[in-house]
Amino acid sequence: ATFQWFPSETVRSSIRNAFRNFDNINHDLLVLSHEEQQQEEENAPNVSTSSYDTKTRLMMSIPTTVRRIRPGSLSVPNNDINDNTDLIPGVYEGGLQVWECSMDLCRYLCQEYQQQQQQQQFDLGGETKYRVLELGCGHGLPACGMLRRAYFEQGCNRRNPFLIPVGLYVVFTDYNDFVLRDVTIPNVALNVKDIIDCFRPDVTNNNATIEVADGVVIPCPPPLDDNGLTSTERLLSQWLSDFVVFGAGDWNVMSQQLLTLSSSQQEQSTTSNNASNNTLPPTLPKDGLFDCILAAETTYSETSAVETARLLSRHLKPNTGVGYVATKRYYFGVGGGTNCFCNALKKEEEQQQEKGQAHYRFDVKVLKVYDDGVSNIRELLRVKKLS
Repeated sequence: ATFQWFPSETVRSSIRNAFRNFDNINHDLLVLSHEEQQQEEENAPNVSTSSYDTKTRLMMSIPTTVRRIRPGSLSVPNNDINDNTDLIPGVYEGGLQVWECSMDLCRYLCQEYQQQQQQQQFDLGGETKYRVLELGCGHGLPACGMLRRAYFEQGCNRRNPFLIPVGLYVVFTDYNDFVLRDVTIPNVALNVKDIIDCFRPDVTNNNATIEVADGVVIPCPPPLDDNGLTSTERLLSQWLSDFVVFGAGDWNVMSQQLLTLSSSQQEQSTTSNNASNNTLPPTLPKDGLFDCILAAETTYSETSAVETARLLSRHLKPNTGVGYVATKRYYFGVGGGTNCFCNALKKEEEQQQEKGQAHYRFDVKVLKVYDDGVSNIRELLRVKKLS
């Protein structure tokens, strides 16, 4: 079993390639809040007016949408794998598909954002570091939506396309490296590209400027460099490759790496530990803990439910951290689901007590139940680790 982190140079190159080819990438714009979109359309002024152009309509829709690539040419090692393949145990974990529970989680996080925005409590991407881990991410749409909204808020609040959400750190993990390469990284790029376009001014001459604060203006960057990128795109691709991390392989190996990093920090680092940690991305949390852990369809079997519970137990920040687990109530034929996951969390509590470790109890709340009377009942769980 192995787990490999993508080098930042690889990530940066992939993101810049997606920026350059944005108009030619086959992808969908998924609406997360139909009620919000309908209300905006009803209240929208006549589209023929100059103040309500295409850019304005796009800007209004950004917080309630997410972009998803349609996989084209795939770098898969097995010809039996495509975007319609469910999974092949030990080989492929279904990351090329967008699963129902992933969209449930996307819509819920969008709803949470809208409520926080109304209460003026939205602070992702501010000065305080906020670390997010998405397990078994596949397309990574829940965390992509968080990135999308954080960068959108940054542009809205400061009217400066050069400012980036420096407080938001995101880790995307999937079993298969080709999933991260073919769909996850392109999705990250797609979900910030149109925000750049919204906040970047139209440059019509070399003397163009942009107002970054009341009465403060700066020159606009040149429209394009020799590689077809704007200055904003270059800057953002650098930030994304530094603060958004991608890793592929076995979660248990990843967990051990994070625990080793935490132990090294606590013990002031031994020489051997320093050598082993040099391959880890420098932006991983030094204590191995995350403010938010996202998991959709990661409890489909008894084994995967146990591993999801173990990861939350080890790496969710006590008291303040929150985990969101989007799952089917029961996965017929493979034994996973809500009860299996909750039982696994209970065993994690018991094992902590047996080992004499700091004791935490897990508070699990069912936030949403999705029952259409036809397909499997789905549930969205919130998990907190309380001392």
